[in-house]
Amino acid sequence: MLTSLALIAFFLTPSRPALADLQVFPTRLLLTDQTKTAYLSLRLLGTKPETYSVSAVFYRMHLDGRLEQISAPTPDERPILSFLRFSPRSVTLAPKSEQVVRVMTYNTHQLADGEYRAHIRFEPQTLDVKQDDSQAGGKVKMNLTAKIAVAIPIFVRRGSVTVGASIDSARIEKRTDGKIGYAVKLTNRGSGFLFGDIFVFEQDGDRSVEIGKALGVSSYVPSREIAFPLEVEPKSGPNQKIRFEFRSPVEDGGKILTQSEIPSSVPIN
Repeated sequence: MLTSLALIAFFLTPSRPALADLQVFPTRLLLTDQTKTAYLSLRLLGTKPETYSVSAVFYRMHLDGRLEQISAPTPDERPILSFLRFSPRSVTLAPKSEQVVRVMTYNTHQLADGEYRAHIRFEPQTLDVKQDDSQAGGKVKMNLTAKIAVAIPIFVRRGSVTVGASIDSARIEKRTDGKIGYAVKLTNRGSGFLFGDIFVFEQDGDRSVEIGKALGVSSYVPSREIAFPLEVEPKSGPNQKIRFEFRSPVEDGGKILTQSEIPSSVPIN
């Protein structure tokens, strides 16, 4: 039985999934008018040699954060596919070995000011072949299983780009799994895409306690719904509030880009 190619796209947390044989670093690229070239380090963690093709693909983000690969993005989605080059375009790695891939932009002077994006996909060119001896009648069946492809986002900033956000419709709610969680609508108020961390605090006067977070949150749409379980269930009280913060990544300074507060006594759905 042949399965469709599995894919891991780094769009929420910049950590390497355990099922992928390929480790890519960094897990997010940003190029600008001044920096038109970047380098990615590939390391094969598997036990057999593997060849990977390198290509640019585009994923459309839905309001719930789900990514869907599409072949024809609209201009409003600001794709950068036709302005990217890779060297090499195919990489063969021995087990535990490393190689560097160069990523370049060209002709970006044709673009209007703003931020553009795509994903760089590393797709294995072989299949796992396993023999299944459990078939009736002594027949041998071969199972072919596609390996994991890895994709990382790349952003290209052209000219002046602003970053701004707002947290709307913040609430505490009961999730379908029975756990207490939070949900917010993250709205883009700038000309660049959003990437950062969400923190949730229980505020009682001057006392503030972190009760939840989501690291490495990306948004490529005007508004995105984000929901995660809380690490600590909030308490209710006349002076208590829940504060939501969206911050730039720690490596970019961890600046608070926007915040919002609600009473901690908000009814739980």
